[in-house]
Amino acid sequence: MDKHAEYYYVPRFCHFNIYRRLSDGTSVKCDEAGTREEARTKVYKLNGWKLKS
Repeated sequence: MDKHAEYYYVPRFCHFNIYRRLSDGTSVKCDEAGTREEARTKVYKLNGWKLKS
């Protein structure tokens, strides 16, 4: 079982890029977010995780 999340975010200048990790070890950009909280929320949703309040 892979211990890495399928989706993750990385800061890029004034915004955050959201990437999808592929099975061959590479990643592809799939979305952007303006804030860290917005990026975190999107990544949790894409990974099927529940957000803690």
